[in-house]
Amino acid sequence: MVKTRRLLALIEAAAKEGGYVGNWAVAVGATRLKGRRAHVSGGSDFGFGPTARYDEDTYTETTTITWAELTATPGAIALRLTGPLLRALGVEQHFQKALSDPAQDQTE
Repeated sequence: MVKTRRLLALIEAAAKEGGYVGNWAVAVGATRLKGRRAHVSGGSDFGFGPTARYDEDTYTETTTITWAELTATPGAIALRLTGPLLRALGVEQHFQKALSDPAQDQTE
């Protein structure tokens, strides 16, 4: 999840540097996943508790994003890219901060 948000930040920085305000096609993927669970390190389960095993060998997700989305709602983009995998593993709720965006100021 963190790497997905970093990828989006890198895309935004490259777009700003190059003056590109068009659309982007973005994809994430992972292989050799069949039977795996959410990451466990050092005997701890990060508070995930028992998690589901992934039943496919690969995961891929693609989306097209606009400049407006990239700059305003990277959390929503990350959710589109990684949400299905996190839901399949039963851990989406643990990543709500990374999958959401700050509330937009609605005042004029």
